[in-house]
Amino acid sequence: MRDGPGGAWQGEATRAPVSEVPRDPFKVFKGMAGYPRAATLDLELGRLVSLELDPSNRQVARLQSDLLATDEPLVTLTRPSNAELATAQLPHIRAAADLRGDHMAEIFAQMADPLSFFGAAAHMDGGGRKWTLEVMSAVMRFASAVAMPIKLHLDVPRPMEFSEWVQPPIQTPAHGSWPSAHATEVFAMATVLAALSRDKDSPNELSPDALIADRHLLMRLATRIADNRTMAGVHFPTDSFAGATLGIALGSLIVQTVDREGAKLPVTLRSFGAGEGDQVPDFSLSALGNLPTLGTADVDATGHAQILKLLWAEARAEWR
Repeated sequence: MRDGPGGAWQGEATRAPVSEVPRDPFKVFKGMAGYPRAATLDLELGRLVSLELDPSNRQVARLQSDLLATDEPLVTLTRPSNAELATAQLPHIRAAADLRGDHMAEIFAQMADPLSFFGAAAHMDGGGRKWTLEVMSAVMRFASAVAMPIKLHLDVPRPMEFSEWVQPPIQTPAHGSWPSAHATEVFAMATVLAALSRDKDSPNELSPDALIADRHLLMRLATRIADNRTMAGVHFPTDSFAGATLGIALGSLIVQTVDREGAKLPVTLRSFGAGEGDQVPDFSLSALGNLPTLGTADVDATGHAQILKLLWAEARAEWR
């Protein structure tokens, strides 16, 4: 086909590339196809944290970050006992089942696409908010990538493993129940999107805890998505507490890493675990806000996530 319209080509160069020197990395990044861009962002986000999963202690998972000015973990999660799940949590599965009828459309849609539900609070599309969607999709993948190894390590059984009467209307995922990956994803996304979409003249001064205390709409949407998983019978309320704890910490770390124009805030160190499901057995935004924290740590992200920082600036500009 080449020889037909173009004549014979002997292999000689007929034009020169733009430059002998590699171009600006972010300009190259924006010209990439979707998968290479996603792979680049996933690697940058993955470098922000590391998991401490001791094979000799399958009760605890810790999330560390070299960006924090402390040796303490960003998040500590301690596995609930089967007895706690059976006595304090399973009755909530039964009570939530009565609400399934009103929530089934959401339950089915949110199985694969929780991100679209945040469009109820903030207009997002692939035209005017292209880079916002790129950031949010990366956050969702990152949250899931962190949650899944923790699920594997802690190996907490799903509700249907305690009773055949749970009868979820959707397929129960074939991996551990705790923490809820949906809750991890949506609370990370709510934390990030609140900072990304804030008023153009407002610095990023609201911590995730302030957003929860103010019952910010994004946090309420995240709570509803997490709650729907309990109504579906595939997650205990404690799964959502653990996932929200993890997701908020991840979202806060991302914001304080990439937001150059925002006021730099310390990141709150968090924990959730065994026995706390007895004290706060049903998941809610107010109960989440009452969980104890473990202090704070400053973030030094110098030299980290350079592409993500530039992408964040592009996404912020979409809200101006």
